[in-house]
Amino acid sequence: MDTKIRKAIYEPLIQGKLSEIVPDFKIHLSAGPVQSPALLTSNEDSFEFTIHFLESTPPEGIGEMPRGPVVFHEKDQIELTGQIGAEIAFTAKAYPAMGNMSRSRGTSTVHYSTRRLNLVAEGLDVLTTSELNKLIEAPDSEKSEPNSFSAHLIFHGPKLKMFNGGSDTVRKNDFLGDATNSTVDTYQFEGNGYEGALIQRGLELHLHLHSKGEASCTNNIIHLIDYIADAVGFVLGFHPWPMYREIRIDHKILERWISPRFNLQQINFGPVPEGMWISLKTDKANPFHKIIPTIAGGLASMSETSRKRLNTLLWHFRCSEFGGLPHSTRLLIVCACLDGLMKLIAGYNDPSEKPATNKTWEKASAELGLSWEKWTKGVFETFGKYRNHLAHGWLWMPNTTSDDATFEDHPLLACAFSLIIAAMCGYTGKIRGHSIRGKVQNISEIMESISSK
Repeated sequence: MDTKIRKAIYEPLIQGKLSEIVPDFKIHLSAGPVQSPALLTSNEDSFEFTIHFLESTPPEGIGEMPRGPVVFHEKDQIELTGQIGAEIAFTAKAYPAMGNMSRSRGTSTVHYSTRRLNLVAEGLDVLTTSELNKLIEAPDSEKSEPNSFSAHLIFHGPKLKMFNGGSDTVRKNDFLGDATNSTVDTYQFEGNGYEGALIQRGLELHLHLHSKGEASCTNNIIHLIDYIADAVGFVLGFHPWPMYREIRIDHKILERWISPRFNLQQINFGPVPEGMWISLKTDKANPFHKIIPTIAGGLASMSETSRKRLNTLLWHFRCSEFGGLPHSTRLLIVCACLDGLMKLIAGYNDPSEKPATNKTWEKASAELGLSWEKWTKGVFETFGKYRNHLAHGWLWMPNTTSDDATFEDHPLLACAFSLIIAAMCGYTGKIRGHSIRGKVQNISEIMESISSK
């Protein structure tokens, strides 16, 4: 991240102190742009622009409230542009500020909100590698592939649980000499056509990626980065919503934006417990060391519809595990997510098909190659103890069963949800099997086509 972006936007945003005057703020309407100074602030998960007009009625097309209900679509968004600190240019998309207007003493105030500021590339950031080499007179040997890429994403809040690398910080002093401080803060991985690393910096989890070997076309690169980010979120158990994202193709910035997504929570029943990583750290041949690229590859092989449905299930699942909900509600959501996941795998697309629950589970288990008798049947029976009762209002059911049973069953079902997704993405290595017991499950041992080891 550019230092000026961090100081002008990122750090004030984290501290809740973002307040910047944008003197050249423009609202791009169909009738033409409207320019007026604006105040940029943040409000929970969005940026807010406040614009004051000296007239009681703002320019046409701003703040007008139509009669009747209004449904906005993406094509209805308008463009907002300006500069922060007279040096950081941005663009943003916002829906019309209908109703977000107030009047006082002959003046009017309009508010716009947006989830993302796109930071415009300028200077050397708009040059390709060859153009940059010509500018600095670098030798031809330093040229890169036309579609080589690099990416930098920052997730604020989640903690890295697995490490295979670190950072050395050297402090130089004329009297004391050099002092080196080593920190284990990095996890490196490698996939098909790329290398990546996760680096912990306080509350910031940085994801760095760059191409290796033959590069893909631009659209494929963007999708690949999405899949890897989703895989990281799955493995570490958090919503993969970056606060900062930058993508470069052949050095030139293709995409760079910042969003007020901070303090991301992590679930307790994530697929990778720290203890499992420690026990497998030296076993370099274990599939676990490829879990992020494997999950990313599995997501890439799905249809767009299946990925969106899977992400919806993961969103509900994580939200239920973040806390704040009654235990019965959390358990009901886990059961619903499991049921939806099995319908997705079995290929059912519409409630009108009315698939029988046991047949759906058996079909999904067979699709994944998981053994019904060895594993899936036991999960299905545990699921059956709660799902129907909770869905039909018997919300006190978890409290009427033995404490030991509920204490065991909820983490079992939650871990089964993650295991099934991992198997769906082609992962066959070890994964958390039960968070309370500390059990680790080797997926290859519960598959029909592979004998137990």
